[in-house]
Amino acid sequence: MSKRFSILLALLLGATIIPGRAQAQEQLRPTINVRSVELLKGREGGSSKLLLIGTNGRKHLLPDGTFRSESGASIIVLDGLIASVAAPRGRRVEVESMRVERGGTISLIGTNGVVGPISMFVPDGIYTTREGAMITLKNGAITQASIITPGRAQAQEQLRPTINVRSVELLKGREGGSSKLLLIGTNGRKHLLPDGTFRSESGASIIVLDGLIASVAAPRGRRVEVESMRVERGGTISLIGTNGVVGPISMFVPDGIYTTREGAMITLKNGAITQASIK
Repeated sequence: MSKRFSILLALLLGATIIPGRAQAQEQLRPTINVRSVELLKGREGGSSKLLLIGTNGRKHLLPDGTFRSESGASIIVLDGLIASVAAPRGRRVEVESMRVERGGTISLIGTNGVVGPISMFVPDGIYTTREGAMITLKNGAITQASIITPGRAQAQEQLRPTINVRSVELLKGREGGSSKLLLIGTNGRKHLLPDGTFRSESGASIIVLDGLIASVAAPRGRRVEVESMRVERGGTISLIGTNGVVGPISMFVPDGIYTTREGAMITLKNGAITQASIK
């Protein structure tokens, strides 16, 4: 057996034994063609969830996360429902109610903190999350979805290590772009606050969009859409926003340990981020 042939055989065997990243992601992202969408009523007065029914009859919950399209529109899904929508170059609309029309069109009613109620549909397009989930909307209806279901151990392994946060800064964007929250570890390394929907055991939740806190909900409280923020001495993050009823509201994020379904984690103490586990 020639040396060249041995090397070629070894490479082929290696490719067979060890799947590439694209192959692994394909295994985690079964794409489904959506036949219809239903609102699944929660038990004992719990909140409803959007249920996607594939052409094969299988049912899937709409995955939580921050979805963005190439046009610049974005959707935030929280607890299986569309929590807010922003059209390209438009103010974010906090969704207060929704219904599924004939043909699967999803009709939303909400407020953007200035006027309301606003009746709207989600702009058409292909929306993806940083984690690889995807939904396609056509004529206001979800027609296709690719849903990730990684195991807890796998997600945590991808998101480690955990860092102790020494300070937090607002990183100014270039050419008038938006700022981002920059976490500085005790080792001096800098990390951007990861996008996603973070929840604590107490029931509070934080939605991070484009590296900034977009909205906050205290346990059993209305969600506050954040309009501005600043970092105080000691790292306390001060927020100003509106909940669609009153405003402006000045607040801090409730203390606690917040996690995402993908395994990211941030810990807040006295309104400051003290620890984080980031991809």
